Amino acid sequence: MNVLVLLTDFSHHGEHSGYKQILQFIQPAFVLGVNERKGIHTTGLRSKYQWIFEWDIWKHRKEADLIHIMYAEDYLRFSPLLYPDIPIVATFHQPAESLEREIASGDMKGRMGKITHRLSKNRFGKLAAAIVTEAGQKKVLSRVMPSEKIHIIPLGVHLSGFRETFDSLKKSSEPMVPCRVVTVGHWLRDWDFYFRVIDRCADLMTGWEFVIINRRLEGNLLEKINQRQNVKWIKDASSEELKKILYTSAVHFLPVTAASGNNAVIESLAMGCPVVMTDVFNSSFHIGAPAVTLYKKNSLEEAITYLENFVNLNADARKRVKEATFASSAAFDWSEIARKTQEVYNQVLNK
Repeated sequence: MNVLVLLTDFSHHGEHSGYKQILQFIQPAFVLGVNERKGIHTTGLRSKYQWIFEWDIWKHRKEADLIHIMYAEDYLRFSPLLYPDIPIVATFHQPAESLEREIASGDMKGRMGKITHRLSKNRFGKLAAAIVTEAGQKKVLSRVMPSEKIHIIPLGVHLSGFRETFDSLKKSSEPMVPCRVVTVGHWLRDWDFYFRVIDRCADLMTGWEFVIINRRLEGNLLEKINQRQNVKWIKDASSEELKKILYTSAVHFLPVTAASGNNAVIESLAMGCPVVMTDVFNSSFHIGAPAVTLYKKNSLEEAITYLENFVNLNADARKRVKEATFASSAAFDWSEIARKTQEVYNQVLNK
């Protein structure tokens, strides 16, 4: 089948992460959209109004059996109206709260965003299928399109590379750092709660070390780090350095204000590093303990208790948790994610 893809290649995803990794397995006939890494269309109207790319499909429409809009929050405006005879699959990445805004107002600023949303407000119901990464998104999207057309398919990871590093570090007897609590990334992180935890642990947990790995740390956060003794910032870590830090850390702490798919979670699992994360999923998250442990939002004591449970593990228990966490990542290999996505394609084209 000839699949035409609308996709943003984000610069912060680098070479080996981000939703674009699925392209290696789907092998679409055409890929259109913003490419931040190559500086293509990162300025001007096409960057500001990314739905303009939908009009570029026109020149390829006769060669496409199916259109997959891989970042529907950016591009989905006029495709269902422009191409009523071509099945359209759209993937939504942002949390349920953002998806609610997208449905209600287009989640776009300015007059043009409001106008385009009003002109195509029924676009969701015209989709052949939608892909979301967790149940909360499906619940929201079901208000504007049939639930049976909505498929939950999580983000993925190149598991073979992580497995190779995981096995190599295990054989090398790499020393663990049992008091190290790592936090990776920046998107929708609850930094206020993070520093509340750090300050409480500074009084209660002697020797704990918090590490933030983040390329985009804001100035006010850096100031807070410099004021504290139990946290440090790593701005740039290579892929292999990040894997090693995850493998040797006690736990990955992810306080978030909202979430759907999360690369940081999946990569942590693939290095055997258990995650303690805010429950923004109403207990419906698809990964269970010990790989992912959810604490109630703003529950300081619960979050610290869960972190302490992992920090205080003895060597044998830590090994068991690490193996169980790594095993949970098997479902997120990009080849498996692509297979499920192609099943959606086949369902759509065979109707």
